[in-house]
Amino acid sequence: MSTRFGETTEAVSHRRDRMHRTGGAHAVYIAALEDPKLADRLASSPSGAIRYQAQPLGALGMASILVYLTGKYGIRPTEFELRCGLLSAAEKGETTNAVLEHGRLERERVLRRRIEAWVEENDEPSLFTTDQVAADVMAQDLEDNRRGTQMLIAKMLKRMGYAKGRRQVSGARQAVWVAPVDVDDDDVDVMLDTLPDLKRTFGSTEKPDKVPDIPLGEEEPADLVPDIIPDELIAAMDDEAVPDIDPLDAFDHEHSTPFDEHEDLEEAEDRPIEG
Repeated sequence: MSTRFGETTEAVSHRRDRMHRTGGAHAVYIAALEDPKLADRLASSPSGAIRYQAQPLGALGMASILVYLTGKYGIRPTEFELRCGLLSAAEKGETTNAVLEHGRLERERVLRRRIEAWVEENDEPSLFTTDQVAADVMAQDLEDNRRGTQMLIAKMLKRMGYAKGRRQVSGARQAVWVAPVDVDDDDVDVMLDTLPDLKRTFGSTEKPDKVPDIPLGEEEPADLVPDIIPDELIAAMDDEAVPDIDPLDAFDHEHSTPFDEHEDLEEAEDRPIEG
């Protein structure tokens, strides 16, 4: 049994016959799905861009495929038919943002495994700095982008339960990472049970004085009326009558402000204007 293009001549002849019966874009579609050099190697983005083996398929790549299909199967599709056939057979890829997001998540998973290995290799230190981890885990990245690398490692350490604080290390106060404390769930429940019952407070440990509730339609208690209101006004409110009193006499001067101590306005108007 003879072979050609890595396949038996019978398989190539059978595929060629099917492609010639349909022709056009469908012939390209059959070749893209079954030909060993095209099958499972094409992908497309939501925008319609075609990739061959993860590389963008430009005009040169399209021309190479056209020459290959013509030489092997004797078909001559137009540029539009070639593109439609390849695009229909290509695996539908994700958006660029989704690909970038998957790449970011994968990098973070790898980085976390490296940090966990570093912690284990260094006998699980209780105190260490960000640069100590970066120097062993991401040495080149730390040199190229120091700030970005520090922020990435700090984010991963926080996810791993480490807390950042300041400690005296080698005679100098430095920002270090503190190892998380392992506490069983049962211990947490015991500590919560020992806490005193919290009361609803307002600036103190005692409950605030209760404000008396006054049902609708009833009068307010007399002790709720401010003392600065004269008795004449209170009586007038009770009788629902307009008081026939001098406002200045009714004002309680014991509660007046320093701005109320002024000369009589009439005397001020009779005073001659100087100058």
